[in-house]
Order: sequence, then structure tokens, then C-alpha cells
Amino acid sequence: PELEINYGDSPIQDTILRTDIDDFPDQDLRRSEYVTTHTYTGYGEFVIMIDDMNRNGGVITVPNSIAQSFSVRTLLRISPVTGRNNCSAQFLNSPIQDACLNQPWVHNPAAFDPDGDSLSFEPAICLGRFGLPIPGYSYPGPSYSIDPITGTISWNAPPLVGEYNIAFIVREWRLVNGVWREVGYGMRDMQITVRPCNNQPPVIQARADTCV
Repeated sequence: PELEINYGDSPIQDTILRTDIDDFPDQDLRRSEYVTTHTYTGYGEFVIMIDDMNRNGGVITVPNSIAQSFSVRTLLRISPVTGRNNCSAQFLNSPIQDACLNQPWVHNPAAFDPDGDSLSFEPAICLGRFGLPIPGYSYPGPSYSIDPITGTISWNAPPLVGEYNIAFIVREWRLVNGVWREVGYGMRDMQITVRPCNNQPPVIQARADTCV
């Protein structure tokens, strides 16, 4: 019903009450929304962070996951150089995704920036208690990658059934007086559930070169 948040301008955490709930019983999911307003007193760099206990148990990429927090952060820069208006990147696709066992998995978060800033993407380690990297966290495998320009995430291919957590950072870039400047970044933490799938992709065989 409530969530603790640190706005980055004080060591004191604030508590936000939940403002909306969407339930998805067929997927065993609940989406909670927390809305608040905070005023900064001046220019600066502020790391906004939430820390919510606990993650699901048995997550393959997170050791002892049920004892770990779900934590994400965003960097807000308020600067006379880049301007006073800045919105974080937003995502059109859900952070809850399914993948097929031993089949290539490709996902794009469909990120966009309301200010028109250019976006870049990079993989990140999932964060735990106090916003610190989770000890022993591992990426899903050597075939896991994220395109730094498009944000498309590829994994070829999930070898084990179960739940996985991945995270990535989206940086915002703004052209100021002919120079690209980073105006902030946001972080997304995702859950991928790998299951056996009966629906297999078609196998396309090459045909003999024929002239008619």
C-alpha cells in the first residue's frame, strides 16, 4: 500500500501511498501506481531511488532472490545548460515477459522520450537493498545482449526453465550548443519467465537455384 522513495536531495526517505491498482489474475500479476510531487530547491544532480522488499523466490540470475530488494534508480539533472525541463524515458511494452525454452528471445521495451532527447541503452546489474548491486548477480548468459542504439534485447537461447531478472539503463542525450550532453538516465528491471513451448518456429530450407 505504500512505497519508500529517496529523492536524492536528502538522506531521509519519503513514503508514497499507492494511488492505483490494476490486477491481472490470469497472469498472477498486480500493477501498483504511486504518484507524488516533490520540489527541488535549485540546480544539481539528484539520484532518485526506490527500494522495495522482496523479489520473487527462486530467480535464477539473483542468488537468494527472496531476501533481495527490488530497487531501481533514475538520475535527474537540473542545470542552466540543459534547461529546467526534463522527463524520463517512458516504455510502451511491459517489463513482464515470457520466453520459450531453447528458442531465441527478442524484446524491445519501446522506449521514447517525451522531450525528444536521444536515447542510448546499456545492460546493468540488478540492484538490491539500499540500491546496491546484488552480490553474485549474473546475466542470463554469454548470448544475452542489448543493442545500444535501438534498445532491442536478444537472448539466444534460454537453456533453463524458470524466472530471470535483467536490468538496463536508458541514458538521455540532448544537443546543447552543438555538444551532446547527458541530461539524465532511467533504469528498468524486468522479469522473464522461461517456459517449454509447443509452438516452434518454421524451418526454411534453401531451394535449388532455378531459371524459368
